[in-house]
Amino acid sequence: MAATGFVWKPHRRNPIATKAAKANLSNPKTASRNSPTNHKTNSRTKAHHSSFPWLRQWNCWRPHATRKNRSPTHLSAWAVNCATWTDGPTNALNAAVNARTGNMRLPATLAACLLAASAVADDRVVFLKAVMPSQPVFRNQMFLVDLQVHFPGYDRIPIDLNELRNHPPRLQSDSVRWLKQRPELTMNQTVVNGRRYPVYHYRNYAVANQPGEVKISFQTELIVKRFAGAILKQEKHEPKTPALTLTVKPLPAEGQSTSFTGAVGQFSVHTQVDKTRVRVNTPVELILAITGRGALDHVPMPEPKDGDWGNFRVDEPRRTPTPPRRGLDPEFAKVFRVNLLPRAPGPIEIPALPFSYFNPDTQTYVEADTQPILLQAFGEMPPEKPVEEPTTKNQPTETDAPEKITQKKHPGTLALPPVPLLSQPWFLAAQTVPLGAFCVALIWRRRRDYYDARPRLTRRLRVEKLLRNECRRLEALAREKSAEPFYQLATHLLRERIGERLDIPAGGITEAVLRGELSGQLSPEATDALSKFLDTANAVRFGPATGPALAEAFSAHRNILLALARMDDPVDEV
Repeated sequence: MAATGFVWKPHRRNPIATKAAKANLSNPKTASRNSPTNHKTNSRTKAHHSSFPWLRQWNCWRPHATRKNRSPTHLSAWAVNCATWTDGPTNALNAAVNARTGNMRLPATLAACLLAASAVADDRVVFLKAVMPSQPVFRNQMFLVDLQVHFPGYDRIPIDLNELRNHPPRLQSDSVRWLKQRPELTMNQTVVNGRRYPVYHYRNYAVANQPGEVKISFQTELIVKRFAGAILKQEKHEPKTPALTLTVKPLPAEGQSTSFTGAVGQFSVHTQVDKTRVRVNTPVELILAITGRGALDHVPMPEPKDGDWGNFRVDEPRRTPTPPRRGLDPEFAKVFRVNLLPRAPGPIEIPALPFSYFNPDTQTYVEADTQPILLQAFGEMPPEKPVEEPTTKNQPTETDAPEKITQKKHPGTLALPPVPLLSQPWFLAAQTVPLGAFCVALIWRRRRDYYDARPRLTRRLRVEKLLRNECRRLEALAREKSAEPFYQLATHLLRERIGERLDIPAGGITEAVLRGELSGQLSPEATDALSKFLDTANAVRFGPATGPALAEAFSAHRNILLALARMDDPVDEV
């Protein structure tokens, strides 16, 4: 039975027990036993009126001589308190209160109270739940995700909020991305089976990248403090949600214009310039802001039709970072700034910038073009001066003349006698450089001669290095479900290992060679698995067959390599 089912509360007087106690005090026999002359009974009375609730409950049903004076209301009140500690179901509480309290009925009352405590105990300390939209969404459409961290094992121990803030649930899918870096964290309480515990909500907006049936799951890591007996310990939990299915619909092709760049939602576009009167070839800053409900992280800056800016020279546009909004505000903004330089004087117009987005509510494409802006340019375009290359090169000039140095009266440290080289540390250390270079060259030459005399050992080391490096890429191809590259690489690795074991070239391995050479050195089960794997690889690479799942094929390939590794190594004759 879990110990977390009991929750100790401050003691409050029970009216039923108080009434029963007054009835006992009114009895003369009971009053005589509670007199100061009876030392043994008086000590029990002190224990009965102790400030500890569990002592008071124990005195209500302890098996002493005073048990016959305890009315059934005492045990009923004790059952009510036990049920109050656990906040258990009503049925278990009623069974505990209405239990009979004879000499043989006491265990039944205790069992009913413990049953009420265990009925609400939850084995899980913490679990993760995800709430997502049940209706299908469009690609690049923003939707709300509510991740709930439940603590059914909460036992009055303070929960570390920094732990919750620093470890938000992670998204286990590449088909969905978050729109905000940090989710909104809130807390409330819920009641399950009569037990109240806290629930922490992580709310964030997400966007689906590709259409179809998308599998999404979430996982987090938390350190929870709990009592193990009387010791406070830390436990690591990794709650994870089951795989959830989200239906993502593709965007309709009907009505899609050339200015559509993937924005889905409801948006508005605004433009302004820092000045309307500008000198020729002087930059004027154009500010374009896109605001609305939807994802804007992958939306580029709109451009005029056919990319024609008119009589402007355009610099590279730059994006101004917008401060993140607090809470779950669905409004997002993206601001672009670009410098435009007019090329001719007179009235000049900044062309309209078309912007198109898809409205998921009406399921139509909306055109939100900006208005042209009229500027007044004055002045003349400065002529471009050609850059002339110098005709004379490497000729001394007056500035290159050496500076004259005057003779000093006091030569300083130059007049001191030099220190002998044999007494300088750097000179002694430099003498060890040729010796070290000779030792390195000698070791390298001995190593090369050793491997040149043992070609089979050299080949075995090369094949083992190849297997170590390529097995990781083979496992990645199996996860990506790339059948043809997977079987091509797997066949190459098998040929290299078989050629190394049989001491034959890898390119000359055929089925006849495999049957003749491996029949006596490899087990029949491994031989059959090798033949079946090579047949499947040929069928997938050169035919229309698909073959089994790549995870099973990768496991079979690894078992074949292990069987080949157990064969005898070819020995060099030195």
